[in-house]
Amino acid sequence: MFNKSILYGLHNLISYPYLQNEILNQYLWNNENIKTPNNRTINYSLLKKAGINYVKDLIFNDQIMTLTKSHPFCKTSLENFNMKSVIKCLPTAWKKMNFAEASRTHCDKFLKKVTSKKIYSAKIKLLSKPPTSECFLQNKLGIQPDEFSEYYSVPFVTTIYTKLRSFQFKINHNILFTKEKLYKVGMKESDLCNLCNKETETLSHLLVSCEIIKPLWKKIEENMLAPFGISSLSEKDILLGLKLSDKTNIIVNHIILETKYYIYVSSLKEKKPVYQQLKNRLKITESIEESIAFRKNKLEKHIQKWFHLINHVLD
Repeated sequence: MFNKSILYGLHNLISYPYLQNEILNQYLWNNENIKTPNNRTINYSLLKKAGINYVKDLIFNDQIMTLTKSHPFCKTSLENFNMKSVIKCLPTAWKKMNFAEASRTHCDKFLKKVTSKKIYSAKIKLLSKPPTSECFLQNKLGIQPDEFSEYYSVPFVTTIYTKLRSFQFKINHNILFTKEKLYKVGMKESDLCNLCNKETETLSHLLVSCEIIKPLWKKIEENMLAPFGISSLSEKDILLGLKLSDKTNIIVNHIILETKYYIYVSSLKEKKPVYQQLKNRLKITESIEESIAFRKNKLEKHIQKWFHLINHVLD
């Protein structure tokens, strides 16, 4: 079974013809290796009827015929025009080859670059499936596969505080322990939210829709985010952060991230989140990040991120 997998992986890697006899026997029409400049395959019925169907039908003096030479089977100007189009579409490497040399030179050069690691990677790529966390976020929030890398980078661009980065990592991979998860594994007697005690404490409920924390998000939108041009937050914005443009200060995502962490900690303590306490936490975090930035010689970026919030919003 293992050998079969290796051979299958090798077959996937060697999909392009390198041996001379493989090239000579390449069918000209609708061939993925023979395409026009706009990436389309070719199919000329006149040449097919004339008996020109393979690369070997284009060989003269051990080489593929040039544009200046006329094919003996082409009787009309349209057939000659189609023939020139075919030759233009052939890979340059084929047109340079001397087919009198029945050697494995081209294939050997390729095979020297093939390693067991490349074969293994090709095989794994065929078998791999997206993580369940990505399926969850894709179904719940409509995240497209090509967007995940950008969302995954948000906490690392937003903060140098590893505690907050780690917290967002758990959200991104749907491994943050809410009461819903703990109840399922028998570690809690109830799955009800610690804050409202009415609904199941899912990730989305705890951080977005719980009636206890909605007023907190409202104050944050009005008082903290409005000065930065953000008037409202969606469920996607809260759970994963905002995809920011170059003109948007990363402090916006930091405020969202810090608020989520504060809500989660408050839930563990079974205490209602308070806006003033969140403001104090942000000031403490700013002080922590300042010391980290000083050690890493990144004070300029720190000031650019925090200045307006600390001096004009939280003063």
